[in-house]
Amino acid sequence: GISVAQPIELGDRKSLRMEVAERTVSVSEARLTEVLRRQLFDLKRTYYESVLAGVLLGIEQENRDNFEGLVKFNTVRFEEGYIAEGDLLKVRLERTKFDFAVANAQLTLRKAKIRLLELIGDPDFERATKVDVSNTLRVPPVELNLSQLRETALVNRPEIKIAEAELALAQSTIKLERSRAKGELTPYVGYKRVGVDNTVLAGVTVPLPIGNRNQSGIARAEAEQKVSETSLQLV
Repeated sequence: GISVAQPIELGDRKSLRMEVAERTVSVSEARLTEVLRRQLFDLKRTYYESVLAGVLLGIEQENRDNFEGLVKFNTVRFEEGYIAEGDLLKVRLERTKFDFAVANAQLTLRKAKIRLLELIGDPDFERATKVDVSNTLRVPPVELNLSQLRETALVNRPEIKIAEAELALAQSTIKLERSRAKGELTPYVGYKRVGVDNTVLAGVTVPLPIGNRNQSGIARAEAEQKVSETSLQLV
């Protein structure tokens, strides 16, 4: 004999699975947006760190040049006999501190530029000496309105978008788990031969509302919804 059966899902399960899949994609897209936002923030921060390092290097070089004038002045005074050689040596020794400060500032600037190249995906770190990050460190005047900032953050912050997407996913998952409790109808047709008797079979398998009604799946989904709600409030 042979029989063919075709299950028919109840509770609009197919559309609910598609809804869960779409919600899952939305969560992933929200997380990607947050990653890109942080990457862009790191890029901006590193750029201005490079600008600041360049400004500090200029200050250290200016300090060294000014002190170099003092060294020359004391050299002339020593040659004319106004100061002792020990005093001149002290001044020259003090100049090494300015040389060290300039070297340290140059290293800080180079490290910031290398980090900048790394963030934009340039593997040629030797270009760090050629990258120009000249800019002015000016802060535009900004009026901070706390209520407006809070409203803007609630609308635009990626962390909130992620939490909202996760809550929507949890809600869709609950609906899917509840639809699974309704089971499925299974129509079937078949043919059976016993000896000289030929029989055609047809019928429908109907789930009975007893036993396993997917209680564990529903409970798990409801718990996940509570977690998502709490995470949204926390964010």
